[in-house]
Amino acid sequence: MRRLRPPFIQAGFSLIEMLVALALNMLIMISASSLVLMHLAEQKRLHAETRLHQTLRHSVDLIARDLRRAGYWGASGDEPGRANPYGGLFPVDQNPAGVSSHIGYSYSRDPKEDSLASNQERFGFRLNTSQRGTDIRLSGGALALASNDNWQALTDPAAVHITRLEMTPTVQVVSLIAQCRVQSCAASDLQCPPRLLRRGVQIDIDGVDTKDPSVRRSLSAYTLLRNDEALGRCPS
Repeated sequence: MRRLRPPFIQAGFSLIEMLVALALNMLIMISASSLVLMHLAEQKRLHAETRLHQTLRHSVDLIARDLRRAGYWGASGDEPGRANPYGGLFPVDQNPAGVSSHIGYSYSRDPKEDSLASNQERFGFRLNTSQRGTDIRLSGGALALASNDNWQALTDPAAVHITRLEMTPTVQVVSLIAQCRVQSCAASDLQCPPRLLRRGVQIDIDGVDTKDPSVRRSLSAYTLLRNDEALGRCPS
């Protein structure tokens, strides 16, 4: 008698195996999602750091580059003995060793030199505490800063807050008495001896990202003014 074969039984996953597989799949997906989120957060922070650094670097470079022009006078060699109409810094002249969040200066922009510091030849920088940014002065009525000066923002307060802007002047006084025919000054002659002022400015700036306050940066730079200022006179 022919023996009947048992019916074919197809093997598969049990319910427990399926649940374990689903749990492992969910764990892998959660881990992958966490890595992606961490990567996106790191990229966002890196972008904020780069933007903040570039903003501070741009501000420092512009301040240093424009300050170097302070005191430029196109006719400095044509009128010996005359005081430079574009000379001086504010408030450096009043406080040579002080630290300030603003500075004023002047230089000639005339196609043909008129030896007159007009409003459009007076410049400056300041920390705008209300907007938490840096400003550049485009024109002003005097070397000292005033409320009616024309200012323009250098930084975007919606992206970066400038928390500190300090400009510390340095002044090196070099006596020129050795260049005079008479080398002895009278006590009453306050203009004697002639001297050369070699100026420099230390610039320090701090900033913070507006969307991520943990992103903070500081930058510093030192610049020498190209135009030394001559003061005083030889004894008669």
